[in-house]
Amino acid sequence: MHSVRRTVVIAALTVGMCAVPAVLTTAQATAASGASAEKAATNWPLVQKGDTGGRVRAIQYLLNQQIRAHLTVDGVFGTKTANAVMAFQKKVGIMPVPWVGQKTWPKLIITVKSGDRSAAVRAVQWQLSNEYGYTSVKVDAIFGSKTLTAVKSFQMKFKLMPVNGIVGPSTWLALEANHK
Repeated sequence: MHSVRRTVVIAALTVGMCAVPAVLTTAQATAASGASAEKAATNWPLVQKGDTGGRVRAIQYLLNQQIRAHLTVDGVFGTKTANAVMAFQKKVGIMPVPWVGQKTWPKLIITVKSGDRSAAVRAVQWQLSNEYGYTSVKVDAIFGSKTLTAVKSFQMKFKLMPVNGIVGPSTWLALEANHK
């Protein structure tokens, strides 16, 4: 099956005396125009071997869900986590490297919403409870009413639109980029 990449000319850049069209894919154009519910995520934090903390925990939870890595979620980016990251990267067509950055985060995150039950929900809950002070959120992998309320509050605090309680790319980016 062939993939067709559609492009949209958004603007022209002036280089010297020549106009050079700035070309974006349809998805990029949609995201840039604000027509997407979640804006395009950029500037993901770099997390690598030797790092510790909440970002590493999120990565471990997500790897456990994405590739059944069976990692102990301890917040330590050690050899097992690095190997799991590289296995995931290989699976999704990214050159395997022992870190999570701009290319890996967008493929690693999983959109979660009310009613979901998963390790990705547990990652969101852990972040909200331990990194952002939403102590009413229980880390139980069940996206219930307290998690929904906390996510909406978090989205309002960081001016994420829409405030809908869905943890998509922009909310994940805010969770990962704004740790204490």
